[in-house]
Amino acid sequence: MVSSAQRFSRGMSVLLAMLTILAAEDAAAFVNVPAFSTSPAPRLRAPRSLSPSSVGMMAEGGGPSEATNNNALDMVVSRRSALRAALAASIVAASVTVPGSKFLGQAEPATAAESDPLGYATGYNVAPGKKVVLPDGTVETSALDRRKYRALTLPNGLRVLLASDPKADNTAAALDVHVGHFSDPAEIPGLAHFCEHMLFLGTDKYPVEGDLDNFLSLHGGSSNAFTASEDTCYYFSLSQEQLEPALDRFSRFFVAPLFTAAATDRELNAIESEHAKNLQQDSWRMDQVSKLRFNPDHPASKFGTGNKFTLKEGT
Repeated sequence: MVSSAQRFSRGMSVLLAMLTILAAEDAAAFVNVPAFSTSPAPRLRAPRSLSPSSVGMMAEGGGPSEATNNNALDMVVSRRSALRAALAASIVAASVTVPGSKFLGQAEPATAAESDPLGYATGYNVAPGKKVVLPDGTVETSALDRRKYRALTLPNGLRVLLASDPKADNTAAALDVHVGHFSDPAEIPGLAHFCEHMLFLGTDKYPVEGDLDNFLSLHGGSSNAFTASEDTCYYFSLSQEQLEPALDRFSRFFVAPLFTAAATDRELNAIESEHAKNLQQDSWRMDQVSKLRFNPDHPASKFGTGNKFTLKEGT
């Protein structure tokens, strides 16, 4: 039987091997891996678990969808700001005296390295050129949270939060890219949403469309993604034993997607069908009414989901 320490070591090595290759200067990743042990002193605040209703909002395009009770997906962190805000709060607290916690400085002022271990003060988007691992116990958790957390940043600037829950039935991973529909060109509404769809349709290493989803379905897993105003988040879950090959497939989304002509035409029709569905839902109607009242020069007024006309015929 594989021990918890061995499972964590394997999961950690797989994560770093797969994610180091990502060109992710402005992205954040979250992975739930098998159990590992850290010291009990809490520091950075861990993001709250997503409720089933919150996870249900993780539909393509950010709209409502069927909720899920998957306990690993409940842990997915979709926003890079969760780790940023937590570390910022940690830096502010650096002058507080906490018994047994040298990282806080106790009665002494914290050094620059201690108060800003990821270099946020000098520009968090700058790749450090080396792996930086925050000390064990720097992730602050609630008294009822029995999970273990570890935070690090990779040489290419990818910021990672690892979470371990020995009671989880499966494993999950997510990657958040800090580009959403606010970044759409004014003349092509829905471009970020369209890109989200296309990444699932073949990569250089796995050219078969839907290869990741096919693999996940064979191992009790699933995947999805959503495009928000300033972020696009991709995530999946499956049995723990298959994390390595799943991460290999997932990572190629962000390295070399194919964007074939045939898949492009089909996915334009899929976007159009999604738009037609949204037209029948009051939540989407109210959202669009709000957008029409916004300042037209503000990105919040953009037509984020797009349709076939905005993506092709109107360009």
